[in-house]
Amino acid sequence: MNAIIDKVRNVSISKAITTPAPFIQQWGLADQVELTLQEGCLIVRPVAGTPHPRMGWEAQFQQALADGHTPNPELLEGFSNDFDQEEW
Repeated sequence: MNAIIDKVRNVSISKAITTPAPFIQQWGLADQVELTLQEGCLIVRPVAGTPHPRMGWEAQFQQALADGHTPNPELLEGFSNDFDQEEW
């Protein structure tokens, strides 16, 4: 995803920025984040102990392949979106 420009909003006595859902999904963020400043940049990380929603999927997929299971190419036939058609 490309960089975006967003407004900093007043929320009570704090400030807030909105984060697009694709960023949240890509980062694997859950309910809590850790914010730090480093060399003039705001760093956002999941809180330690908060598992990524897809944690372990790759290992399970590799184990299934090692066990002789193969992906069914027809399973997702017909499922697409604009990104698949235009960007991919």
